Amino acid sequence: MSTQAGGQTDPALAAVRAIWAQRREEVIARVDIMEEAITDALMGDLGDELRGRAAAEAHRLAGTVGSFGFEAASAYAREIELALKAAVVPAPGELQRLAELVVGLRHDLESDEEADPLIGSSQAAPAPSGPVDVLVLAMDPQRGRRIAIETAARGLVAVFAVDAEDAHRALSSTPPPRMIVLEATGEKSLVMLERAAARAPTIVLAAPGAVDRVDVARRGGRGLLDCQSTIVEIVDAAVSLGERVRSAGITVLAVDDDAVLLDILSSTLSAAGLRVETCADPALFWDRLE
Repeated sequence: MSTQAGGQTDPALAAVRAIWAQRREEVIARVDIMEEAITDALMGDLGDELRGRAAAEAHRLAGTVGSFGFEAASAYAREIELALKAAVVPAPGELQRLAELVVGLRHDLESDEEADPLIGSSQAAPAPSGPVDVLVLAMDPQRGRRIAIETAARGLVAVFAVDAEDAHRALSSTPPPRMIVLEATGEKSLVMLERAAARAPTIVLAAPGAVDRVDVARRGGRGLLDCQSTIVEIVDAAVSLGERVRSAGITVLAVDDDAVLLDILSSTLSAAGLRVETCADPALFWDRLE
């Protein structure tokens, strides 16, 4: 904040600052609708009504935050508005840019306080047709959407589920996700962990003391994070685990006398980032291991 001669604070700027302090949460909440629209677009499910609402909020936000001196946030909101108001839904190649913009928008608005930049908002959306990099099984829908948007901003693909039905559907998808982030709250979550870990390397989010670290490892978990970790920390951990798994050079030997089933297994596991060797003669299993 600037000052007048003699160290006095500029009354006009002080008044603006006071208004911002009063209206800050209300203004930042407008970002949620843009995050919801962009996440739905990433999932291929953006409807005209939500698209229009998000464009209108972006227009309002661009003017409002510019008045408070958030020049970068204003520019981000304006670019989001123009993309959402275009004659056609943003193309897949544009969606990473929109995810980056909404991440930057929220970060800029929240940076006036000592707060971690959080990304995203609420409610689940259908999975895209292509391979998924990160599947989020979250009890908190806001956290799920924020992880999805942070992942998309890094050029990856994420989907999330917020209830058991969505989770079971997502875990049954083909090809499987390359990485899973699972929020655990107790024994039922650990049962879900066993199924998740059988599909892809899985990181567990939990409150301190909610689950036992040894239990998590025994059921296939590849890491345990405090659920209060920032979204950036969560995605960093997932990406890091994915890189470690790939660099480890895991090879799966698929054995079956059905050539069609071997083709399915090879395609599915390769899509998950694993190296696959096939063996059509079960009698040769031990020879292939040597």
